[in-house]
Amino acid sequence: MRASRPRIVRPLRGFTLIELMVVVSLIAITMSFAVPSFQGILDRARTDGAAAELAGLLSLARSEAIRRNAPVTVAGWQAIHVGQ
Repeated sequence: MRASRPRIVRPLRGFTLIELMVVVSLIAITMSFAVPSFQGILDRARTDGAAAELAGLLSLARSEAIRRNAPVTVAGWQAIHVGQ
């Protein structure tokens, strides 16, 4: 008769479907709070970008006016309304 070997119990690895669903649900709930506040950040970034673009354009116009020793007109710049 053969001697039976003791079985080695290995711990299970990975996630169960329930654990995965709980984590996905928590991420979805967290994102539902984060997205509306993130919209304000995006609006602010767009406004800052437009202001920086205008400042750069006016600086370029000023330097061109100094270089040419003549008045310079800024035309063709379009402001984009960001908001509700």
